[in-house]
This record gives sequence, structure tokens and C-alpha cells, in this order.
Amino acid sequence: LTDKLGLKSKLDLARFCVENGYYNSSI
Repeated sequence: LTDKLGLKSKLDLARFCVENGYYNSSI
């Protein structure tokens, strides 16, 4: 369960960074 939670948080963080990257690139 801990590993699953860690993986999910990592995916969420990665997606957050990617979205921010696209957002910054759009500006």
C-alpha cells in the first residue's frame, strides 16, 4: 500500500511538473 501511494504521488508530481512545463512554454 505504501509503495502504491508513493508511486501515485510520484506520478502526480511528474504530471504536475509536466503541466507546469507546458504552461511555462506557452507563455
